[in-house]
Amino acid sequence: MRFHVLTLFPEAFAQPLQFSIVARAVQRGQINIDVADIRDYTHDAHGTADDYQFGGGHGMVMKPEPVFEAAEATLSGYDAVILTTPQGELLTQKLVEELASSPAIAIICGHYAGVDERIAEGLATRPVSIGDYVLTGGELPAMIIIDAVTRLLPGVVGSPESVAGDSITTGLLQHPLYTRPAEFRGMTVPEVLLSGHHAEIDRWRRRKSLERTLEHRPDLLSTASLTNDDRRYLAGLGYAPPDAGQRHLPPAPVRLFRPRRGQDDHRLPLPRPRRRARRGLCSRLPLRQLQHGHADGALPPRTRDPAHHHRRRLRRLRRHHQGLSPRPRRLPRARKPLRADRRCPPAFAFPGPGRGHAHRRGRGPTTLKDIPFQNAPAGGAQTLY
Repeated sequence: MRFHVLTLFPEAFAQPLQFSIVARAVQRGQINIDVADIRDYTHDAHGTADDYQFGGGHGMVMKPEPVFEAAEATLSGYDAVILTTPQGELLTQKLVEELASSPAIAIICGHYAGVDERIAEGLATRPVSIGDYVLTGGELPAMIIIDAVTRLLPGVVGSPESVAGDSITTGLLQHPLYTRPAEFRGMTVPEVLLSGHHAEIDRWRRRKSLERTLEHRPDLLSTASLTNDDRRYLAGLGYAPPDAGQRHLPPAPVRLFRPRRGQDDHRLPLPRPRRRARRGLCSRLPLRQLQHGHADGALPPRTRDPAHHHRRRLRRLRRHHQGLSPRPRRLPRARKPLRADRRCPPAFAFPGPGRGHAHRRGRGPTTLKDIPFQNAPAGGAQTLY
């Protein structure tokens, strides 16, 4: 792997790249890092590589001439030319893995207020940013890119498993790590790590990784590869996927079983249940809402009301006498008259004793015409509703 860096301050790369894994990779010949000074390609005695920006404004801008000349003189055969700028693509582990597959990478380090836009358009192939913040120059981002890409090269890191198990690489943050001694200043290592039970250790590490990710980076859980056991454990911790409440919902609008209320806007719309145990029992809406995690917004259940069914049968019978519907299968059973202060105004009252099954015993009204209406207007006309 070849790295070529164009910068105004080549001295910044002298010390940081001489330590640890990057230095060993250079000694083994696994990577080659060349640093070119852009000021060597300027055309004045002062080595001026920046100038004022057109249109006015604060800050200096890097000139395009020395950058293009430095690139033309030193860059050949580089597929990726990276420009470190806050306007670039965010550096992620996925992008690092993509860069690691390239045989050569060139990095242009921006400085001052920025670079001339013609450098970004005509020279750089991939603007990259390391985060939502601004640094003095692009030298530190260039070192970060070199270090991140070098770790992924074959043979650079002694144990490939350590690279595969890093944070972010697996989609989750890494689990807690412990080493000797087992107890330090009253702080002890978890017993499961000392038990030698590898299955339990893997399970503990996986769950700690889930807990740490949920606490510090919950955004990673939406793209992480989770098993059913992981999802159950996260649900026990109170985590719900962003689309959990919308995954199985029917398209709006949804017809309610009762008149619409003002507090229905923030409740979960649910479809009508396909079947019910018996007619008149509670609907399944509260149960469905509890299954979707909306316990506080569960709709009130429908209670069993015999008078409600009796009124419904009477309405069917009235519609039959008006010629609007076929005759009901059987006559309505006589019930006690409804109280005026409950439910709805009474429309009829059965006279005399024996109200239970009067139409069967012949002592009560048998048809709608025999029912004396209490609210009948003067003149004998009956109001049916």
